[in-house]
Amino acid sequence: ELVGDIRAFREVELRPRVSGVVERQLFQPGQMVKEGQPLFVIDTRALDSAVADAQARLVESEAALARARQDVERYKPLLVDDAIPRQTYDQAVSAEQQAASVVESRRESVTRAKLDRSYADVRAPVTGQIGLQRVEVGALATAGQTVLATVSTLDPVTVYFSVSEAEYLDYARRLNAMSRGE
Repeated sequence: ELVGDIRAFREVELRPRVSGVVERQLFQPGQMVKEGQPLFVIDTRALDSAVADAQARLVESEAALARARQDVERYKPLLVDDAIPRQTYDQAVSAEQQAASVVESRRESVTRAKLDRSYADVRAPVTGQIGLQRVEVGALATAGQTVLATVSTLDPVTVYFSVSEAEYLDYARRLNAMSRGE
């Protein structure tokens, strides 16, 4: 006879991907949760502001790109007639390329800001039973560091046995004897 410790096959710690104040807890400790189910909501005001700022910067860079394209189109016929120096046209083309690069960078900033905003809703990574919350509503949660709660899968489970060296050696001897037919 051995004493065993039954544990969940998987125990997943919930950590926020963005920092902020925990606004809501959407579960009761001990309840079963499904993968993808919202469990916590982090304050979104700063994240919403970051999305708006990124979108405004994108609009600004798109306007600069439109202006640079207009310059290139305006200079192109003048270059053919030698009405402007080649250097002026080349600078306009370079400014257009640079503005296009800034627009792409700003589009990625908007995408990133929206992604960060989506992380304000902390969801269950697996289906299982959720334990006690480790952070109360109103507390600050730090991205990647604060453990909010733990979700444990219950099917299957794992059993751990504590066996002393003497018990193991006795078991190994009896098993060896049985295999030899003694």
